[in-house]
Amino acid sequence: MGHKHKSLMMQINDVLQQKLHAGAGNSKLQHKIDGDYKNYIFSYNTYKSYKKELSYFARYIKENHKCKTLEEARQFCDAWILKRQNEGKSAFTLKLDVAALCKLYGDTSADYIPTPKRERKNIKRSRHSVERDKHWSQEKWATYKTFCECTGLRKSELRALAPDLLLHGSDCENVANLEDHENLWYIKVVKGSKGGKKRLVPIIGTPEEVQLVVDTMRNCTTSRVFPRIPDAADQHHFRSVYAQKCYLRYARPANEIPREDRCYRRKDLRKRPPLDKKSLRKVSIVLGHGRESVAREFYLGNL
Repeated sequence: MGHKHKSLMMQINDVLQQKLHAGAGNSKLQHKIDGDYKNYIFSYNTYKSYKKELSYFARYIKENHKCKTLEEARQFCDAWILKRQNEGKSAFTLKLDVAALCKLYGDTSADYIPTPKRERKNIKRSRHSVERDKHWSQEKWATYKTFCECTGLRKSELRALAPDLLLHGSDCENVANLEDHENLWYIKVVKGSKGGKKRLVPIIGTPEEVQLVVDTMRNCTTSRVFPRIPDAADQHHFRSVYAQKCYLRYARPANEIPREDRCYRRKDLRKRPPLDKKSLRKVSIVLGHGRESVAREFYLGNL
């Protein structure tokens, strides 16, 4: 009886799972410093994203090139990327395709054909009213909306949020160098965060909004504060509102920011005043991001 090869998708999953298991509990930053981060996957969500994109690649290879092994399929990676580009996929999707292939084969993006540069203005994520907003009930989810705009939590973090994770600043050490931390309420994020990082999130809003969030946590009688998360919720918008609240709370007036602490805007926003690096750093920390550029570009662009 002849030897039967595993399917391409099974071969892909074997590689990804091996790298996921190898990266479990390891520091991505340290492996980047060591130069061997291509051998690891550090997040289960990253694993799922790569697996999904590579399933399209496997289907393309099966239907067009009849390859039986990943090594045979390697020569058609550029053709796959070009096909995706011709289909009108966004620069962000193409970068994800390339990143998935790099992780699969241990390559770098320089090993593949170049893809368009990612630009914020081309992001398809909704910033205005869209079709799905018609299915969003402002009245039904008013508490949820206020809660999110005062905490900036991701959906995954909200799904895992337990009522006993409410803390007062007087019981915490100085978090994210917030000058008035002793006067704030905090939510302790222990599950669902990006990269599994734990953090304390200050509750920021009007006194009435803060009290609503505190009461929601205190009066919760279930194991999860939000047993149900609305699919139509524009979580990115809520996080952006929170980021702007946090930034404005701690930012110095533009004319009082020392030159070394000024963060100048990207080209299309250059006419706006510079951002305060110190406040920007605080926003980045409470949002759960390691890069200040993410907070600057994707959450504070409207300031």
